[in-house]
Amino acid sequence: EGSDCAGDDYEVREEVASMREKRYAVLSENDIHERQEEAIRRVSSIFSIPRESACILLRQYKWNISKLSDEWFADEERVRHFVGLPTNGAVLPDCQELTCGICFEGYSTSALSSAGCGHLYCHECWEG
Repeated sequence: EGSDCAGDDYEVREEVASMREKRYAVLSENDIHERQEEAIRRVSSIFSIPRESACILLRQYKWNISKLSDEWFADEERVRHFVGLPTNGAVLPDCQELTCGICFEGYSTSALSSAGCGHLYCHECWEG
Protein backbone atom coordinates (compact mmCIF):
# COMPACT_ATOMS: atom_id res chain seq x y z
CA GLU A 1 0.00 0.00 0.00
CA GLY A 2 2.83 2.42 0.80
CA SER A 3 4.24 2.18 -2.72
CA ASP A 4 0.83 2.94 -4.32
CA CYS A 5 0.53 6.21 -2.38
CA ALA A 6 4.05 7.22 -3.31
CA GLY A 7 3.29 6.52 -6.98
CA ASP A 8 0.06 8.56 -6.86
CA ASP A 9 1.89 11.44 -5.18
CA TYR A 10 4.55 11.42 -7.90
CA GLU A 11 1.88 11.53 -10.64
CA VAL A 12 0.11 14.43 -8.97
CA ARG A 13 3.38 16.37 -8.67
CA GLU A 14 4.13 15.77 -12.36
CA GLU A 15 0.64 16.94 -13.32
CA VAL A 16 0.99 20.11 -11.22
CA ALA A 17 4.42 20.77 -12.71
CA SER A 18 3.00 20.30 -16.20
CA MET A 19 0.18 22.78 -15.47
CA ARG A 20 2.71 25.35 -14.22
CA GLU A 21 4.70 25.10 -17.40
CA LYS A 22 1.67 26.06 -19.52
CA ARG A 23 0.83 29.29 -17.64
CA TYR A 24 3.14 31.59 -19.51
CA ALA A 25 4.54 32.27 -22.92
CA VAL A 26 7.83 33.89 -23.80
CA LEU A 27 7.24 36.96 -25.96
CA SER A 28 9.72 38.44 -28.36
CA GLU A 29 10.43 42.16 -28.31
CA ASN A 30 8.32 42.49 -31.46
CA ASP A 31 5.38 40.66 -29.81
CA ILE A 32 5.53 43.02 -26.82
CA HIS A 33 5.65 46.07 -29.09
CA GLU A 34 2.63 44.83 -31.08
CA ARG A 35 0.64 44.22 -27.89
CA GLN A 36 1.52 47.68 -26.58
CA GLU A 37 0.47 49.32 -29.85
CA GLU A 38 -2.83 47.45 -29.80
CA ALA A 39 -3.48 48.54 -26.20
CA ILE A 40 -2.67 52.15 -27.10
CA ARG A 41 -5.06 52.04 -30.09
CA ARG A 42 -7.83 50.52 -27.96
CA VAL A 43 -7.54 53.03 -25.12
CA SER A 44 -7.24 55.97 -27.53
CA SER A 45 -10.34 54.82 -29.39
CA ILE A 46 -12.49 53.90 -26.38
CA PHE A 47 -11.68 57.05 -24.39
CA SER A 48 -11.60 59.34 -27.46
CA ILE A 49 -8.19 60.72 -26.45
CA PRO A 50 -4.94 61.34 -28.35
CA ARG A 51 -2.39 58.53 -28.65
CA GLU A 52 0.03 60.38 -26.34
CA SER A 53 -2.57 60.58 -23.57
CA ALA A 54 -3.33 56.87 -23.96
CA CYS A 55 0.40 56.10 -23.55
CA ILE A 56 0.58 58.15 -20.36
CA LEU A 57 -2.49 56.43 -18.91
CA LEU A 58 -1.32 52.93 -19.80
CA ARG A 59 2.12 53.45 -18.29
CA GLN A 60 0.62 54.86 -15.10
CA TYR A 61 -1.80 51.92 -14.84
CA LYS A 62 0.91 49.37 -15.69
CA TRP A 63 -0.84 48.43 -18.95
CA ASN A 64 -3.90 47.14 -17.06
CA ILE A 65 -6.70 48.26 -19.40
CA SER A 66 -9.42 46.79 -17.20
CA LYS A 67 -8.38 48.76 -14.10
CA LEU A 68 -7.84 51.90 -16.17
CA SER A 69 -11.30 51.61 -17.75
CA ASP A 70 -13.01 51.03 -14.42
CA GLU A 71 -11.40 54.08 -12.85
CA TRP A 72 -11.74 56.29 -15.96
CA PHE A 73 -15.48 55.70 -16.32
CA ALA A 74 -16.04 56.00 -12.58
CA ASP A 75 -14.31 59.40 -12.31
CA GLU A 76 -12.52 60.64 -15.43
CA GLU A 77 -11.56 63.98 -13.90
CA ARG A 78 -9.84 62.31 -10.93
CA VAL A 79 -7.88 60.00 -13.25
CA ARG A 80 -6.87 62.91 -15.49
CA HIS A 81 -5.65 64.85 -12.44
CA PHE A 82 -3.84 61.78 -11.06
CA VAL A 83 -1.78 61.25 -14.24
CA GLY A 84 -1.40 64.94 -15.13
CA LEU A 85 -3.67 65.16 -18.17
CA PRO A 86 -5.73 68.33 -18.74
CA THR A 87 -9.10 68.00 -17.01
CA ASN A 88 -11.06 69.86 -19.66
CA GLY A 89 -9.61 69.08 -23.05
CA ALA A 90 -12.38 70.65 -25.14
CA VAL A 91 -13.45 74.26 -25.34
CA LEU A 92 -17.21 74.63 -25.35
CA PRO A 93 -18.76 76.95 -27.92
CA ASP A 94 -20.19 80.24 -26.64
CA CYS A 95 -23.88 79.28 -26.92
CA GLN A 96 -26.84 79.36 -24.56
CA GLU A 97 -27.87 75.80 -25.35
CA LEU A 98 -26.06 72.83 -26.89
CA THR A 99 -27.21 69.36 -27.95
CA CYS A 100 -26.15 66.12 -26.28
CA GLY A 101 -24.52 63.81 -28.86
CA ILE A 102 -26.34 60.75 -27.46
CA CYS A 103 -29.89 61.70 -26.45
CA PHE A 104 -30.03 64.84 -28.70
CA GLU A 105 -31.67 66.93 -25.96
CA GLY A 106 -30.73 70.60 -25.48
CA TYR A 107 -28.67 71.52 -22.39
CA SER A 108 -26.76 74.48 -20.99
CA THR A 109 -22.97 74.22 -21.28
CA SER A 110 -22.68 73.56 -17.53
CA ALA A 111 -24.78 70.39 -17.95
CA LEU A 112 -22.52 68.94 -20.67
CA SER A 113 -19.16 67.16 -20.65
CA SER A 114 -16.72 66.44 -23.43
CA ALA A 115 -14.96 63.17 -24.15
CA GLY A 116 -11.82 65.13 -25.02
CA CYS A 117 -12.52 64.84 -28.73
CA GLY A 118 -14.96 67.72 -28.75
CA HIS A 119 -18.16 65.64 -28.77
CA LEU A 120 -20.53 66.84 -26.07
CA TYR A 121 -22.70 64.66 -23.85
CA CYS A 122 -25.08 65.45 -21.01
CA HIS A 123 -23.92 64.23 -17.62
CA GLU A 124 -26.62 61.55 -17.47
CA CYS A 125 -25.62 60.04 -20.84
CA TRP A 126 -21.90 60.31 -20.01
CA GLU A 127 -22.38 58.41 -16.75
CA GLY A 128 -24.54 55.82 -18.51
